[in-house]
This record gives sequence, structure tokens and C-alpha cells, in this order.
Amino acid sequence: DLVRKKKIGEGHMDRGLCILEDKVQALSAKVQDDSSVWHQ
Repeated sequence: DLVRKKKIGEGHMDRGLCILEDKVQALSAKVQDDSSVWHQ
């Protein structure tokens, strides 16, 4: 039972990290777009 709970917890962590990475990538892409517009 502990093992199953740990697995479920890790799954939630992984999902959270994936969502976080997606947000960071989207944010950095937006920043790059803004900076390229700024330089023109």
C-alpha cells in the first residue's frame, strides 16, 4: 500500500513538473517574441 501511495505521489509530482516546464517554455518563448519585436 505504501508503495502504491508513493507511486501515485510521484505521478502527481511528474505531472506538476511537466505543467511547470510547459509554462516556463511558453513564457520564455513569449519573452523571445517580445524581445525580437523590441529590437526591430
